[in-house]
Amino acid sequence: MGLNLTPLVFETEGLGASEKLVLLQCAYQADRKGVIRASQADIAALTGLSRRTVSEQMGFFNDTFVLKRIGYGRYQVIRDHLDDLPYWLGYSSKQQATTSRPSP
Repeated sequence: MGLNLTPLVFETEGLGASEKLVLLQCAYQADRKGVIRASQADIAALTGLSRRTVSEQMGFFNDTFVLKRIGYGRYQVIRDHLDDLPYWLGYSSKQQATTSRPSP
């Protein structure tokens, strides 16, 4: 059940706790094609976060191409784009992301 993205999520520097939690729950709720079957309200209930926080995080992941909106309230996890997260978080490369954080 779900996609095993645990190593990729935990290795990605720059993600906050709520971002990691939402991404892990999205991956867990996804089918083998990556389509997330749970609603944002369900993910909020499962993670203990507010629905607004889940919505904001899913919007962020949609903007960074980790999630793809495929319909009204439906998202798909794009596993291949997880490697690009350090770039979208302000790091110039994955190597730099593991050594330092960008300045604000």
